[in-house]
Amino acid sequence: MLAEDLVQPGNAQSENSAQLGFDYLYQAGNYSLTSFSGFDVNPLSTATNPPYIFVHNTAGNYGQAYLFMRYIFDRFGTAGIVRLFADRTPTPAAGANVGPVVAAGGESFAQLYADFATALKASGISTDPRYQFNATVALRGEHFYHQPGQGGAANLYATFNGPRSPEDLTSSTPGTAARIKFTVGSSASALMLQGATLFFNAAPNATGATVRATVSGAPALSPQAILVQGAYTDNGSCAALQPSSVCNPTLTP
Repeated sequence: MLAEDLVQPGNAQSENSAQLGFDYLYQAGNYSLTSFSGFDVNPLSTATNPPYIFVHNTAGNYGQAYLFMRYIFDRFGTAGIVRLFADRTPTPAAGANVGPVVAAGGESFAQLYADFATALKASGISTDPRYQFNATVALRGEHFYHQPGQGGAANLYATFNGPRSPEDLTSSTPGTAARIKFTVGSSASALMLQGATLFFNAAPNATGATVRATVSGAPALSPQAILVQGAYTDNGSCAALQPSSVCNPTLTP
C-alpha cells in the first residue's frame, strides 16, 4: 500500500490506503501489528449483527501496517525503509532480546512504535518532527473517495477523527457497545489485546482532570506506556456511502 502512495504525485496518499487506514483508526485497539491479527467481525457469519472473533489479515491490520510504514517513510525517507531490519545479536542467556528491530536513527522497535502511536494523534498539531505524517495522509477531517466500478453516486464519504477510544472487548459485538472514555469522577476498565495500542480519550471537561491508569491480571505482560488523548466526539468518525446523512449522528460516549 505504501507503494501505491509512492507512485502518486508528491507521494500523496492513495484512496485505497486512506480507506484501509480508516478501518484501523476506527477500531485501533482491536488490532495487533506484530501478529497481524485482530478482534473483528466474523467474516463467515450471516447474522445481522455478526459476532466478533480473532481473525488474521483484516482490513484494520492492513491499515495499521500501512500507516506504520508510511510513518517510517515520512520521517526517514527511503533510508528508513531500507534500514528497518532485525538485530541478530545473540539473545542473552538471562532473557529475550530487548532490541529485535533497529530503524534509521538507531531507534529500537519499541521506541519507533511509541513515536508512531503518538504521531497518529499529534501529526499536524505538534511541531516535533518525530510526530509528523505527510500532510496528505488522512488522520482527521472530511474526505471523499471514488469507489471504482460503483459509479459516482457510490463514492465513499469518511470523516476521520484520529484513533477512536477502545471498545469493550468483553462484548461479543463491541461495535454496538459504548466507547470507553475517561470522565471526571468515574473509572473505566478495558481488556488489552497483546500487541495492540489503546488510544483512550477523555470526555470534554472545561476544568481538566487527572487520569490514572493501572494494569492487572497479566503478570507476565506490561504496557510500555499509557497514552491518553484529548476530548473526542464519536460522531466525528464515520465512513459510509454518500450522502453523508447515512452516518449515524447520534453516537455518543
